[in-house]
Amino acid sequence: MASNPVRVGFIENRGPNTLLNLLNSELPRAIDVRIAVAFITFSGLEDLLPTLQGVASRGRVRILCGLYQGFTEPRALRTLLRLQQRSGGRFEVRLSKDVRFHQKIYIVGRKTTATIIVGSSNMTGEGLRSSGEFSIGGGAYIVLYVCARPPRPWTRGCKADCRGRRRKKQCRRHARTRPCCHL
Repeated sequence: MASNPVRVGFIENRGPNTLLNLLNSELPRAIDVRIAVAFITFSGLEDLLPTLQGVASRGRVRILCGLYQGFTEPRALRTLLRLQQRSGGRFEVRLSKDVRFHQKIYIVGRKTTATIIVGSSNMTGEGLRSSGEFSIGGGAYIVLYVCARPPRPWTRGCKADCRGRRRKKQCRRHARTRPCCHL
């Protein structure tokens, strides 16, 4: 494996330097995408949906979402659940059991490299485009180790299918503001 330096850049969400533009340029080459965000709105999801579906057709997409402050929109979750049901296991959505889950991380994996973006941007229209958000991103060969193991919040997340009675009780325990079972 060649030794390449780690690339690091700032995403100011100003002009063409937006998280939305970066993700839309990185996702078409991705085979493994992992996203953990506190909020998802339909306007943010709509911007990324075509490219996320493209990744799921050739690889895997995992999204971990929070219900913090009740900001995540049910319409966005319903859209994600429909995609999950049609994907044959290539698209997976989970809801954080932590009622204060507030992470924002985007990991875009390719065959030999990955890009990791951490910052203040949720998967909302404003979060992906607004100048009030700021992120830092980087990529190199070495970060594949990070992608090899799911982050701990992912493994503790509630599956977002919520079909069984047991699952509904589990979800009500952790989602005080809006039960995820009634999407």
